[in-house]
Amino acid sequence: MSYSRRSQKRAAAKSGASAEPSSPDWWTKHRWEPGECTHYGSAEVFIAFKNSDATGQETRDSLIAKTLATFLRRKGLSVFLSLDSLERLGKSAYMEAIETALNDARVLIAVGTSPENVTSGWVKYEWHSFHQEIIEGRKPDGEIFLVVEGIGPSNLPLPLRQRQLFPFSEDGFERLARFVQPAIGGSPSVRLPFYLLIDASRSMDGERLQSLEIGLTDFLGDLLADSLVRERVWVSVITFGRGAWQISPLTPATSFKWPTLWADAQEKTALGAALDTLNDALAREVVRKTAHDPPSYCPLAWVIIDGNPTDDWLSAARRLMDRRNPRLARMLIVAAGQDADVSAMRTVAPKNVLVSHITELNAQIRNEFFMWLVEDEMSA
Repeated sequence: MSYSRRSQKRAAAKSGASAEPSSPDWWTKHRWEPGECTHYGSAEVFIAFKNSDATGQETRDSLIAKTLATFLRRKGLSVFLSLDSLERLGKSAYMEAIETALNDARVLIAVGTSPENVTSGWVKYEWHSFHQEIIEGRKPDGEIFLVVEGIGPSNLPLPLRQRQLFPFSEDGFERLARFVQPAIGGSPSVRLPFYLLIDASRSMDGERLQSLEIGLTDFLGDLLADSLVRERVWVSVITFGRGAWQISPLTPATSFKWPTLWADAQEKTALGAALDTLNDALAREVVRKTAHDPPSYCPLAWVIIDGNPTDDWLSAARRLMDRRNPRLARMLIVAAGQDADVSAMRTVAPKNVLVSHITELNAQIRNEFFMWLVEDEMSA
């Protein structure tokens, strides 16, 4: 980056303008939105950052923190970001939320673009409190990391100088995630529910259903190769034809075995029944943290269908998209062929439903498509 370009960005940051990070191609994949689906339960990672400057404008630190939170959540980590709490709680309960999150977290990540921001009121209180918990033995396994831009160790307060620093970049975030995982250790404290709704009507019989099963098996294999995701994803399979059946309940991906997929003898496509089955499963299986269950992120649901539904699926879809606690992070409908009327599917929930035609069912196309979705949505 040229000196003039860097100066413009710093000037924009000082004036309160929203200067975008220097690598927009990767950064735009991890944009934060207020109320983004997080998890039910305590957070493993606490992000400390200065949210606004003296004029009330958003800081660059805030932009970096939001990008980092989205990135780590899509890696399967549970993250506390104060902006989420302000959206939900308002200022009256904000202090209590901060104290609870600091107490629960195993890792604190401080974000800073200047020494002044790192030592500002709330930011210093958060990392200093966490540091005291570590040195006084109440968090013996606690870790503090830093994500910085434009400052080095010599610019940092003494308690932070010996901590690992990571730059604001995709590679920096990837390396940070690899440090965070061992610091969290133990059993995962958050899970990512992933529901597959598969059309098993008569038209899917034979090569099409077999090809789909092979492609999804390969996809899950790729997903299990990611150490940050492997222990967190839970998988369920629902099939539908004349009716709908949850043939595999929500199961850890590490122990998930593909059930045998059979096509229905009738040419019925009861998508509405499948969505109602999913709705019931969400109420039953996606839980808040208990002594026996880890908390859950808002689930993902993928519907794979090769024709038009034959029941009242619109009402079922609206019930599903309107649900809360938990709500779906996203429902993806994959139209496997040219026979499905995708225009009707788009009208149900345009902000939550992505419809795509997949006219060929070979494993390579499916894997590329599904892996793109995971990189874009891991939710979270």
